[in-house]
Amino acid sequence: MQNLLIQEYGQIKRTELQHNPYYCLSGSDIDINPHQIEAFCVAVASLKSGGVILADEVGLGKTIEAGLVIKYVLHAGAKRILLIMPSNLRKQWQIELEEKFDINTIVVDSFNIDEYYEQVGKDNKKPVVVICSYTYASMKAELFSKTDWDFVVFDEAHKLRNVHKSGVKTAKKIYEITKGIPKIMLTATPLQNNLLDLYGLVYFIDEKIFFDKRLFAKKYIKTKEFIELKTHIKPVLQRTLRKDVADYISFKQRVCITVDFKLSPKEAALYVMVNEYLKKDIIYAIPSSNRSLITVVIRKLLASSSHAVAATFEVLKDRLTALKESTRLESVEKGLDYFFDFLDDDYEDEENALKQTELYDRDKVNEFIQHEINVVDDIIKLATSITTNAKANALMNALVTAFEKQRELGINEKAVVFTESIRTQEFLYNELINKGYAGEVLLFNGNPTDKKTTEIYKAWKARNYGKAFGSRNVETKHAIVDYFKNNCKVLLVTDAGSEGLNLQFCNSVINYDLPWNPQKIEQRIGRCHRYGQVNDTIVINLLNTENVADKRVYEILSEKFELFEGVFGASDQALGLLESGMDFEKRIMQIYQKCNSIGEFNKEFKALEKEFERKRNVKFQELKTLLTDDEAIHSSSFKNTLSEVLVYLEELKKWKEVQPPVKGLKYPAAFEVSIENKTKYGLNHGYIFMGALYNNQNFILPFLYVYDEKGNKIDLSEGQIVEMLEKINEGNIKSISIANNDLVKCGDSIYSELMIKHFGRNKTAIDYNKQKIENWTLLRKDYFNLEIAELEKGISVLKDQAFATKNFKEKIDFKKQAEAKEKERDEMIIKFHQSLAKIDEEASQLINDFEKQFEIDPVLFAKVVVKF
Repeated sequence: MQNLLIQEYGQIKRTELQHNPYYCLSGSDIDINPHQIEAFCVAVASLKSGGVILADEVGLGKTIEAGLVIKYVLHAGAKRILLIMPSNLRKQWQIELEEKFDINTIVVDSFNIDEYYEQVGKDNKKPVVVICSYTYASMKAELFSKTDWDFVVFDEAHKLRNVHKSGVKTAKKIYEITKGIPKIMLTATPLQNNLLDLYGLVYFIDEKIFFDKRLFAKKYIKTKEFIELKTHIKPVLQRTLRKDVADYISFKQRVCITVDFKLSPKEAALYVMVNEYLKKDIIYAIPSSNRSLITVVIRKLLASSSHAVAATFEVLKDRLTALKESTRLESVEKGLDYFFDFLDDDYEDEENALKQTELYDRDKVNEFIQHEINVVDDIIKLATSITTNAKANALMNALVTAFEKQRELGINEKAVVFTESIRTQEFLYNELINKGYAGEVLLFNGNPTDKKTTEIYKAWKARNYGKAFGSRNVETKHAIVDYFKNNCKVLLVTDAGSEGLNLQFCNSVINYDLPWNPQKIEQRIGRCHRYGQVNDTIVINLLNTENVADKRVYEILSEKFELFEGVFGASDQALGLLESGMDFEKRIMQIYQKCNSIGEFNKEFKALEKEFERKRNVKFQELKTLLTDDEAIHSSSFKNTLSEVLVYLEELKKWKEVQPPVKGLKYPAAFEVSIENKTKYGLNHGYIFMGALYNNQNFILPFLYVYDEKGNKIDLSEGQIVEMLEKINEGNIKSISIANNDLVKCGDSIYSELMIKHFGRNKTAIDYNKQKIENWTLLRKDYFNLEIAELEKGISVLKDQAFATKNFKEKIDFKKQAEAKEKERDEMIIKFHQSLAKIDEEASQLINDFEKQFEIDPVLFAKVVVKF
């Protein structure tokens, strides 16, 4: 039975548990994986020092780690949080944060900027979590910099690694927006091509850690002082490998199957016509500033279906018609959104694209446009005349193969079919129905308002009446997944439609058309091959065996990026070969545009493969050891973390069940009790104190201590004291008065112990900051020496040139230049000596400023004193 004393301590204990970072685990719809909890705790501890890079390998749940941190900072009082990521991940993040952590977000782009103003305005006192893309954050840098952000999250943060390079705009603008704000950076590939990648990422966390790129290069690239480098990286980079978690997470295999097909004569003719059209020097239908991007889209749709080609060229025809009627060709934007919808918004227009300057008068230009309309018309006519689709037949074979494999395993027959085109999706839906799949196929492209989706949603809503799952968008995703799981064999889905769908109950993925972007393929397969999948995942790709370029692209995706087979698909090492998915797509497109023969294709693809091999050098693999700890250390740490979490959750459950104390009691309160079996605890007479240390009114630390009647602390654990209190009968608890003088010695002892404990909790952060600032002062001094050494080198070169030349005028000129540099060097030396004291003074000030955040206005409040 809960007595008054247990209820009083229960209230204190619940407050303590709510201030523990582990409290974020309660109410979160996630499994307890120790590597994620450890990363979360590291991130929370790092916030006072600028933040951390969370660099777990692909598939280990960095989004979960970040979600926990976001929940923590919101719980701690943060009001404005900014999440920046590639555009194709925005919706997925929004759904996961809502589903797993009950965190509502706003995805900001040019279409809802008014809502952004309203949300982040000073009149809105509620917390706001904003999601945007890298491109949009860079484009609207001035706008975002006007908000006082409390916390920032970067996903795919390796996109920022080139911040130190000249000419890099996006990363530099985003650095300025987020400078000095606590942040976490998520990336599976923190080290991609060279050590300067690490320099760039750490620069975002705190530029003081390495201070200067030239110093970094001299120390760690030239002289290879890797042991020292690791000591600087360790506090700001947390990384777990899949092999580290094999004891408690089972990863299933990916198995790849290729279904070959050959185009029909009409389909082959269509391919040739479109290919020739795209290779023309001048295409009026496509603006020169967007030609590469739109060509990528058209080539991908060409590989999708004749229906997608017909729809695409109808758009081009409409553009050409509008161009004939326009006075300025470049101002016509009609139809461009059709193409941009296929692209992530993390692309930039080709700045160096040549402007279409008119060499002919308007009548002649219109004549050229009409000729292009005729060509486009011929393509549309041929595309619409095609009735038999070889690739669609290959899909039917792929489904038969997938279902046979599933029957062998004794699991449900289910397959997810991906396509990039809505027109292709609609065509395949009708084809499947005609082939006997009526009632067994579901089409979803992300549109929540189409007739079938609306019907499914309403039925699902009726079955789940009264239950809350989140926004309409999230509930629609739940309804689609539920319908596919229980009613269908085939889910036809676009990349946009698949965002946020967790389909681990299905183990077959069919890529009807294959994106050139490896990251997009990884996201597709990851819908099924993810945490919770209990079967090996079958990945089926449809391949036109007569197209040498398609075959070579497939080989690169399969062999170089390791996408389709293995324990967890594309490794961070493989994806690390990429600068970006969009750049890779453009590179492939250029090969398609440039080459006309099998020999030319083979030559270009071999060059691309050699480029990848150069990046896979042995020294690069050695550098990876900088990022990880010994496997045994990880294993021990994870076991301790899991044990701590389980104990915490048991404690939370126990103390939540304790009733709150009866209202009306005046504090501090004093009671007298009789304790049975005192000798078991080594007690005679004394006091039990329960209460907390506060910073003004903010809770810091609880206490539950026992002292003897002379004011000496008795060494009993919290568990022992609670056990003792639980055995006290409610009727034996008597209210009394105690003179403060009797308790002064005990109070002083409690105060001293709690203050030591408070500063002890922050000692690691204080020591790390001091070490970081002291290293920063050394680097600043080294920087002066580097500048002086470079001037000395320049002086020496000029003197050698003066000595070597026979031309008197040149000799005088070289000597003058050398004297000017000597003067500059002397001024630098004077400046260096003058700056020494100032550097030390700045360092001391930074250390003091950092430590001030841990200073408190302490109030010790003994809520209840029990005399026994």
